[in-house]
Amino acid sequence: MKKTISFIAMFLACLMLIGSLGACAEKPVSSNGTSSVASADSTADSENTAELGEYTSGDESYTFRVIVQQAEDSVQSEGYEVKQALDEYISSYRPNWNYEFETIPKLEVASKISILISSNDVPDFFVYEDGKMLDDIIKLDAIINLEEDIKKIGLTIEDFMLPSAIQSKRLTSSYDTIYSLPTSFSLNMLFYNKKIFADNGIEIPKTWDDYEAICDTLQNKGIQPMAFAGAEGWLCGWFLNNYTARFISPQFHLDAAVNENGATFRDPEFVEAVQHCQDFFQKGYAGEGFLSVDLANMYQIFLTGQAAMMLASADSVAYLSDPDQCEIGEENIGLIHWGNIEGRPVTYDEAIATDELACGVAMCIGKSQWAEGTNNEFFHYLLTSWGDRMISNRKYSTPYVSTVEIDKDSLSPTQQLVIEKLETVKTPTLWFEGKMSADGTLASQTNIQLVYEGTMTAQDYAEELAEITDREHPINE
Repeated sequence: MKKTISFIAMFLACLMLIGSLGACAEKPVSSNGTSSVASADSTADSENTAELGEYTSGDESYTFRVIVQQAEDSVQSEGYEVKQALDEYISSYRPNWNYEFETIPKLEVASKISILISSNDVPDFFVYEDGKMLDDIIKLDAIINLEEDIKKIGLTIEDFMLPSAIQSKRLTSSYDTIYSLPTSFSLNMLFYNKKIFADNGIEIPKTWDDYEAICDTLQNKGIQPMAFAGAEGWLCGWFLNNYTARFISPQFHLDAAVNENGATFRDPEFVEAVQHCQDFFQKGYAGEGFLSVDLANMYQIFLTGQAAMMLASADSVAYLSDPDQCEIGEENIGLIHWGNIEGRPVTYDEAIATDELACGVAMCIGKSQWAEGTNNEFFHYLLTSWGDRMISNRKYSTPYVSTVEIDKDSLSPTQQLVIEKLETVKTPTLWFEGKMSADGTLASQTNIQLVYEGTMTAQDYAEELAEITDREHPINE
């Protein structure tokens, strides 16, 4: 049975967005395999730690090891609040502790963790791809069962994680329990430049067909229709998934990834959907060289008025609401709700109610280090303060319980757009690779770029995904 998610708690969480407390948004930091080490000479927020509970002091030595995808000094990093908590905890309670952060590029994380597991050297806390890929390390007994093992420190997941985050984790999981922690809430956001639309007499598109007609109109006027980070394989998958969910169904990619309910990537309709997306990018709507554009470049293109639209996650509001980066003015940014495709079974109301829900990359607690017990108290310290830290540091919602109250009237225009989007989405689904294995995810994210480039056919792309799925999920089982 398909799982559904209540968005009430998520909506309330998103209302608690950062106001004047927040630090300025930073530009994305590229992961390059670097590491950083720190010790107990960091300063602590003593008022904050005093409110978190009673913690013991000790003089034992310990190195807390963390693997992240973005450098921990960036406010956008999944490790930013972890480092912040470590600095405070070490200064207040464990002066002989230190920590080590290692930054690993997204596509190299799985192989890195595999090596560490095989050498019995799993770190305390590490980033990993959620969904089907996580099953591989669960089977190897490398990470804790969050719902069960967290009871060891006197907590339940309801104590620190919002109901909507818990439910989204259940949607992602192949198991009846949760093994990973979320790092954010995020949805697809198709932003547009209001001034460009107004100056060219363009109305907000209602259907996908209207959207592509607008792209054609803008291009004919010499205006780049889309800013698109084609260097990001996952974003390329987002675009395909948005189209497939409206062309076939929002559930198709999840069923096809495991050969269930008669769905297969060999379905001629899926091949047709891939072909349509290839045609879209081959028309040049995303500009020249879009496959070399990363997230930072994409934001810069859109926020300086060089493109009329941009597909990004809700997390991008941190950049859109930053006046130092948003040259077009935040008030000139609007939101497009991607509608239906004319002649297809998915209706307009169904289309705008459907979107991918992501809780960011997963953070996992290494089982061997957890079993030793030395790091248990710190995880209590982190988990019971993570929500407050995120709300105070960032310009978007948190999947964690927070005591910080933000005046709703203080929300910026683009923060209000996130609320609008969350109110609209009633049928959440997973990202395109949400149920794929590591092999399937790698093939999907690498090959879809080749498809958009025009060097791989839609048929070959679909066939390779189907072959991987058949090996992992034989239809005769």
